[in-house]
Amino acid sequence: QDSSRLSARLELAEMLGVSRQTVNHAYTQLAARGLVRRVRGVGTFVTPRYVEQPLDQLYSFIHTLVGQGSRPGSRVLGRRLVLDDIASMALTGLPGTMLSEIRRIRLVDDEPFIIESILLEQAIGEVIPVERLEQDVLYEVISELFGIVITHAEETLHPVALDREQAVLLGLDRIEPAFLVERIAFASERAV
Repeated sequence: QDSSRLSARLELAEMLGVSRQTVNHAYTQLAARGLVRRVRGVGTFVTPRYVEQPLDQLYSFIHTLVGQGSRPGSRVLGRRLVLDDIASMALTGLPGTMLSEIRRIRLVDDEPFIIESILLEQAIGEVIPVERLEQDVLYEVISELFGIVITHAEETLHPVALDREQAVLLGLDRIEPAFLVERIAFASERAV
């Protein structure tokens, strides 16, 4: 049985010792709030959670979740040196410069939600204690350790298909929709 499917109204009414009308009213209220969806002839299902991000200002995933009443978390997957000519040009002005990549899974109420790949200049990325990125906001860590204050960012969003590794990390099927969000954060005019 689908774990997101709620019990039938009659079954739940009997289990709780209330009228079917009471259960129907509760389900109607949950549907009006967008917490469940009804599929005629099939059942009532819990609506998957979503995170609403403000795109008109610089935002923090952690601060956004806390503001929406969710519990954020992260699990660092690792840190390594990489070559990425496009990111290298943006960060250092030189192609072929080694960058530090930190990968982590962002969690919403202990469920995987985002796979994050952070590219930083090697001098910054190699110094950041990765355990701090389990709980702390990256921009705040960079400000504290390096005195670099992120002032704004540019983002692009693209619909994508998940590859096998991404699907496994997120606990999804490869056919489920996803977005690739690319962000360049700036401290004044300097890409960070």
